[in-house]
Amino acid sequence: MSCRNTRKLFRTLVYTPRDASESTGWVFIPLGPPMRTSDLTHARVQIELSSLPAGAVMKFRRARRLSQDAVTWASAVQYDAVNLTTAGWHWEDAFTEVDSSGGNRWVQFGVDVLNATGTNKHGATVQILVETQSR
Repeated sequence: MSCRNTRKLFRTLVYTPRDASESTGWVFIPLGPPMRTSDLTHARVQIELSSLPAGAVMKFRRARRLSQDAVTWASAVQYDAVNLTTAGWHWEDAFTEVDSSGGNRWVQFGVDVLNATGTNKHGATVQILVETQSR
């Protein structure tokens, strides 16, 4: 069985909720379309942050969410607990297994974002490079 690698690049402008009345925690922002898990075994997500507001008022974490039908999604799962707050590329070394158990046929990659001030809405440009390994 041979292993195939693919790379996909997605870029978007991301905003945080303004205050606690909108959200008090991490908010998942999908970056790119859902992908089938049937042939997908592992993924690695690289993030580039730019146009950040001053003062590290936004925090980002790599994340993904799973679905059985690409309509109803489970809560996002963060890859790790590392807060990304500075501009530039943030590289992940290892590939992570994509869980297709429990009937999860779809995965969507993105970022979890947190408003660290809790008072003002903030925006930044986020780009992710999704590298996948397939059967």
